[in-house]
Amino acid sequence: MTNKVTQDQVVETALTLLDQNGLTNVTLKQVAAQLNIKPPSLYTHIKNLTELRALMAQVALTNLNTQLTQAVIGLSGRSAIQAAAMAYRDFFQRHPGQAELTQQVTSWANAPVAIATSDQIVGLLTTIVQQAGLAVPNDINYVRALRSFLYGFSTLERQNGFQLDESMDASFKFGLNLLLAGLPE
Repeated sequence: MTNKVTQDQVVETALTLLDQNGLTNVTLKQVAAQLNIKPPSLYTHIKNLTELRALMAQVALTNLNTQLTQAVIGLSGRSAIQAAAMAYRDFFQRHPGQAELTQQVTSWANAPVAIATSDQIVGLLTTIVQQAGLAVPNDINYVRALRSFLYGFSTLERQNGFQLDESMDASFKFGLNLLLAGLPE
């Protein structure tokens, strides 16, 4: 009996491995083994590892966009920025490999759906920052600073880069409050 595998199953299996093991440890051989198929069977669904990474990035970016969007529904200004920041950190904690992949643009730079979804994420953040009172070009500068803080903090947290006794939550809130203090009243 043949094991019928779909492209979606290949990508979801790869994403599970990604979150467990990190991007550099996701191989076609591992994906095939998880699906109980031989590696050459994967080529029915994907061209190569590069295409698989692009497909994984599309799903990871969609997952992040969905989580951010759901977090800010009904909110605006500072409240929306806080909710988006908490959702971003939560995504990094629950899906560390996917979060890593969303930031590795070279893995999906030629994937139109991934690019469009990334643009939606930046657009969402820009909109809530504008609602908080920042206009062009400061809105983009703020979004860059916010994303840098969120990515940097989440990466250091995931890699056990904070070794002091202070609460991670307290440190995260402190950093976020510093960014929020930069908004107009």
